[in-house]
Amino acid sequence: MSVLPRELQYVPSLPSLGDNVVNTSVVISPTNGATFAESSIIQFDLPQRAFLDPNTLYLRYKASVTNGATIAQMKGTPAYTPFINLQTIFGSSVVENIQNYGQIQNMLVNLTHNAAQKAGLSFSYGYEDYAVTTAVTLLGANLNGRTAAVSSTTTYSVAVPLKCLLSEAERLVPLCLMSGVRIQLTLDSIANMFTTTAVPTGFSLSNVELCYDAIDFGVGVENMVRSMGEKIYLKSASYSVSNNTLATATSGSIDLLYNVRLSSVKSLFANFGGTSSNSLNKVYDSYDITSSNGDYSFSIGGLQYPARPISTVNNKAGAFMELKQAIGGVHSSQTNNFSISSGEFSYVGNDATTFRIPAKFYFAQNVERLSTNGALLTGLSTQSAPISLRINSQTATAQAHNISVAALYDCLIEIDTMSKNATTKQ
Repeated sequence: MSVLPRELQYVPSLPSLGDNVVNTSVVISPTNGATFAESSIIQFDLPQRAFLDPNTLYLRYKASVTNGATIAQMKGTPAYTPFINLQTIFGSSVVENIQNYGQIQNMLVNLTHNAAQKAGLSFSYGYEDYAVTTAVTLLGANLNGRTAAVSSTTTYSVAVPLKCLLSEAERLVPLCLMSGVRIQLTLDSIANMFTTTAVPTGFSLSNVELCYDAIDFGVGVENMVRSMGEKIYLKSASYSVSNNTLATATSGSIDLLYNVRLSSVKSLFANFGGTSSNSLNKVYDSYDITSSNGDYSFSIGGLQYPARPISTVNNKAGAFMELKQAIGGVHSSQTNNFSISSGEFSYVGNDATTFRIPAKFYFAQNVERLSTNGALLTGLSTQSAPISLRINSQTATAQAHNISVAALYDCLIEIDTMSKNATTKQ
């Protein structure tokens, strides 16, 4: 029996949506205020109706910077930089807690956007430089950070995807079957947002809004979803971040422990922030702390990843390929969208970074047993053993470092359709 090729199948069988399906653009304002200064908490309570489309979740706000007589320089990706922490709360339980949120999102932007994409998104992401001419600025000259005009109050608006447990869900999130979903953002201190060249006297956010599309399929479809079982599950992913420090003048074999207990870790990312005056961007810098004279690896449960440590002496470019593996594979088109120049990747020791050219030597590893979306818990378990970052350096560290490790992990959202209680398994 012959089978027609797909190109000749003119009448495909496709499901159609009922006339009662409604897509509503939802805009949520914070429940705990209208204007937020440094160290404030912003809370969004999501309505218990319809299904949230994860691909549409984003944050927008207006920022106000009051600056003195010296140009102030905001580090990282300006739309994310103000936030030190993101939490997702189901009921009264914190099910997601991403520390160093601005730093991690800045790293991910550099690993998933190329320079042209960052330039194209510069208005939305907040990239700007008042220190250069308008003509140069329009060409996207500054793709790292933002400056504030001197002796004035500058206001600007930004809008960015909000990366969290809900936005990474593989299917629509049934808010109609859940109770008490809250997203909570904590603002960092002004001193941590800006370089030490000049710290503004005031910084605040207003007109803060959380936006997403809510799909209402009607009561019939909601009842069908309820009938799928007492409990339903959504696969998602998130980042767990842990921090450690390394003193100056340290050399030899170093093991830094990160007590992250997860069932399925997919990838690990290390950021080597600076602390000296030469590190202008501090945690928004990431140095090769071996000064091109050592190697890196991770260890979980007595196994080393990679099996042969990445040498900064023999082939430092290998660390770049491991970054691509951790993001999506060396042959994936997604991993060609890096925004890391040769100079940014080459900062070592106590090199002096600049606001416009930060250090971006990130070390990462893909530790999935099988990279696929067709299975659950494809990563490594760290439930019985902590993560160890192993550094072998023949050159003593030239400054102290704040070293954070972000673990990308699988997460299952479990929803009890009867009680509307939601929890996570991670």
